[in-house]
Amino acid sequence: MARKASAEASSAHSISDIVGVVLLAAALLLLVAQFSFDRNDLSNLRNPPNHPAHNWIGPIGAQLAYASFFACGFSAYMLPVLLGGFALGCWFDVLAYLKRRWPWAVVLLLSCMGWLHLLDLPHSATRASLLTNATHGIGTPCVGGFIGMALYEDFFWMVGPIGAAIVYGALDVISLLFLCNFQLGPWLRAIWTRGKGRATATTPVATVEEQVLERRARELKKQARQLQEEVERSGLGADGKPVPEPTVRDLSVPQAKASKGKRIAPPEPPPEPAPADLGEVIPAREVAAATSADILGKKPATTSDHSES
Repeated sequence: MARKASAEASSAHSISDIVGVVLLAAALLLLVAQFSFDRNDLSNLRNPPNHPAHNWIGPIGAQLAYASFFACGFSAYMLPVLLGGFALGCWFDVLAYLKRRWPWAVVLLLSCMGWLHLLDLPHSATRASLLTNATHGIGTPCVGGFIGMALYEDFFWMVGPIGAAIVYGALDVISLLFLCNFQLGPWLRAIWTRGKGRATATTPVATVEEQVLERRARELKKQARQLQEEVERSGLGADGKPVPEPTVRDLSVPQAKASKGKRIAPPEPPPEPAPADLGEVIPAREVAAATSADILGKKPATTSDHSES
């Protein structure tokens, strides 16, 4: 299956390469025919025509150049450029989008014909002589060619020359944006921001790429903060295990350091408090006698009795 897909891709590449070669050859032939065009090579413009033809591509080149000039006027010089661009699009991936946007090339060509036809509207005598000589040299009815004249007389005459100029200008800009793959909005915003920064003498204005990266960094910081809050609420540590309950230890009480492999000696009992000083010391013999007298119900002998006996 993979081998079949690879074969199909290789075949499509080969066809694209061949189409590019054909387009480039057509562009070169048309360019040389237009560059060496002589209206006297054509029998319908001069009788008898030049023999041999002065055109570098011969009588066929003369007919080809005349047909392009008659239809497109001076816009015919854009045809070799467009064909060469499409040829490069067949060879280079960076220009491959041109193959999908060829209708915008047609729009650009038509709008340029309309612009040139507006120059051929009523004007001064000096300008009229210059345009007449130019159109006579290429054998076309007007500067914008037959198509440019038909566009204005059949469609855009309702908006007048100024309205037609605005419409043609808008079509030119739109078609160029599509063909050049140019981002007009970001470019204008960057110019506006840069000019505003110069006017206020602030820090240098960041480019569009830097602004995008800064916004992405803020989003990542926000996501990291949310994840940290979720982890704290879940009660799990960084290792994915539950966090133990915190314990409090009184550091004012010295802790015995137990060495590894040794038994911890039990704490020594606190010393007994010294007896209070009562002022009179009673011998132990009298204490014992008094205790026994209490047990037998007899009156103990006092100290004086003992002394008398």
